[in-house]
Amino acid sequence: MITAYARIALAVDYTDVPSRDRTIDAFEQTTITGEGATWEEAQAACPVPEDAQVLSWSRWPI
Repeated sequence: MITAYARIALAVDYTDVPSRDRTIDAFEQTTITGEGATWEEAQAACPVPEDAQVLSWSRWPI
């Protein structure tokens, strides 16, 4: 079994923010997980919200 970890920023919306002032640190961040028999299945099992931005992926075991 492979576990996928996604580091995400929640409710990302830069609509009213000038490009020079945009920073991902302005949004709440969390880690979500999913498991599957393959890397693709584990990634697909991660419940990434529609308005979230994936910052990074990692897996276990490597």
